[in-house]
Amino acid sequence: STKAETHLAWVELPAATFVACSPDGQVVGSYMLKPNQPGLGGHVCNCGYVVAPEAQGQGIASAMCEHSQTEALSMGFL
Repeated sequence: STKAETHLAWVELPAATFVACSPDGQVVGSYMLKPNQPGLGGHVCNCGYVVAPEAQGQGIASAMCEHSQTEALSMGFL
């Protein structure tokens, strides 16, 4: 996919996109949160997660998953 397609899918279409940063400010992970399906499935949240290869195994994905659950509830997902 192109940079524009990735930006559309990860930043523009989701309800929210978050980044995880290391203490020195480097982006080490990201996740997007969106309705699973429009209409009748809109109350169900769907997330996609990515962690930089050099940051894997440090609990970043677990922390983002926990954060996404709190954010989804605060956004009205069930």
